[in-house]
Amino acid sequence: MTRHIQKRPFYRKWWFYLLCLIATIALVFIYIISSTFFTLTEKDVMADENGSYKISGIKEPNVTVSLNGMTINLPVDDNNRYDVTINQDEPKDEFSRAQIIAVHNSRTITRDIRIDNKKYLEHQKKLSDDKAQSDAEANAIEKLNLVEEQTTRNNLAEAISAIDNLPHENAGLSERLKAAKDKVDEAEKNEKEEKEKSKQVENKISAAEANPSRKTINDAEKALENYSSPDKDDLFNRLEKVKNNFEKSNKSATSSSSSFERSSSYQDGQSKKTVYVARKGDSKVYWYDKNKMPSSTNIDNVVSMTEEEAINKGKKHSPEE
Repeated sequence: MTRHIQKRPFYRKWWFYLLCLIATIALVFIYIISSTFFTLTEKDVMADENGSYKISGIKEPNVTVSLNGMTINLPVDDNNRYDVTINQDEPKDEFSRAQIIAVHNSRTITRDIRIDNKKYLEHQKKLSDDKAQSDAEANAIEKLNLVEEQTTRNNLAEAISAIDNLPHENAGLSERLKAAKDKVDEAEKNEKEEKEKSKQVENKISAAEANPSRKTINDAEKALENYSSPDKDDLFNRLEKVKNNFEKSNKSATSSSSSFERSSSYQDGQSKKTVYVARKGDSKVYWYDKNKMPSSTNIDNVVSMTEEEAINKGKKHSPEE
C-alpha cells in the first residue's frame, strides 16, 4: 500500500516567517534612518497669551520646511536642533491645527500639530473685559464730573445709569455717586427754600406797593435784608420807589397839618385879640390900637371887644391902621 505525503505551503514554512521578520526589521530601520532628517518633539503644544507657540526637534541641513503651505525658517544649533516660536494670526477656536511638511531630496515627512489656544483666548477675554471696564469707567467719570459741576436731577440720573452699566463694581466711583446724590438733594432743598424765600419777599414788596405804610415797608425791608438772588436789585429798586413815594406823601401831609395848625393858632389868636370900635361900637371898622385912631375920634365913645365879636358884627379892620 503506497503512503501519500501532503506538502505544506511555503508561507507556512519556518523560513518564510524568518524572512518576513527580517524584512520588517529592515523597513523599520529604513524608516527610522530616513526620518531622522526632521523630527518634531511634541505634536500637542500650548499657545501663550499672545497666541504664539513653540516647536522644537531636529532638522538636518538642506531640509525645506513649510507650515500650512508657507515655507518657514528653522535655525538650528551645532547639534541640528531647532527651537522656534510660531506666531498665530488671532486664533478663534479653543484648539487649532497646523501641518508641517519637511522635504529633503525626494523624501517628505508630514507632521500635524494640535495647538491649545485656551490661555490665549482667556487673555483676550480679560483684555476685552478690561477695556470694557475702562471705557465704562471713563464714561461714568465724565457723568460724575458733570453732575458734580451742575447738580441737576437729570445729570444725576445719567451718572447713576453709567455706574449701573459698569461690568465690575468700582467702589471709588460708587462713593462719588453717593456724594453726588447728597449734593443734588441738598441743591434741590436749597432751591426750594430759595423759591419760598423769593415768594415771601415778592409778597412783602407787593403788599408795600398795594398798601404803603411804615409797617408794610419795614416788613419788606426785613424780608429783603437776608435775601440773595440775581433779581435782588430789581426788588430793592421797587421797594425804594415805594419808600420815596411814601416819604413824599407823608412829608406833604405833615406840612399840610403844620399849616393847618399855624392857621388855626393864628385864627384862635385873632379871635381872642382885643380891638376898639368908635361911636360906642357902631363904627364899621375896628382898630387894634386906639392911639392910632383919628384925632377926631371921641375916646369916651370908644368901646372894646374881641376881634371875633367885631368880625361877627360885620366890622372890618380899619385900612388906615
